[in-house]
Amino acid sequence: MTSLIESRSSQNGTDSHEAVPNTVALIGVVLAAVSVAFCALLFSMVDQMPDRIKDFQELETGTAAQLRLLILGCSTALLAFVAFVLCLIALILPGRPRVLASLGTCLSGCILLGVFATLLVGTWMNPVQQKPVQPDESASQPVIQSIQQPDKQTATPLNTKKPEPSAE
Repeated sequence: MTSLIESRSSQNGTDSHEAVPNTVALIGVVLAAVSVAFCALLFSMVDQMPDRIKDFQELETGTAAQLRLLILGCSTALLAFVAFVLCLIALILPGRPRVLASLGTCLSGCILLGVFATLLVGTWMNPVQQKPVQPDESASQPVIQSIQQPDKQTATPLNTKKPEPSAE
């Protein structure tokens, strides 16, 4: 009788001894691996950029090389973030192996940590220098003069009456 119950439960896929593959973790690890490949490509592209800061600053803003670096860096960060979220979800899923999910979480977390550390160090080393805003005096000058010196013909004080014409 027990063999009949065991055979039916194995046919229905409800055997508790079977390991269910953690597909979400597998997808997260694959995305983290692609993100690592993008990081390697990013480092090889950065190696081709000028070494000295002066040469780098002389580059024209918005060149194709800088755009490729930006796109590759953003893609790396986005893939690492998606992999991190998927692996965290895979850790929470009940009845699934957690080894692959833990590996993917650690790998994508390290990539995200590297991306944000690079952003912070870059911001710290190269702060934005804003020029003080100088108001355009030529545009505001007529307005200021009209406020300071009102037209004597149209302006009347509030507490005074207009002089009445004399009948002389």
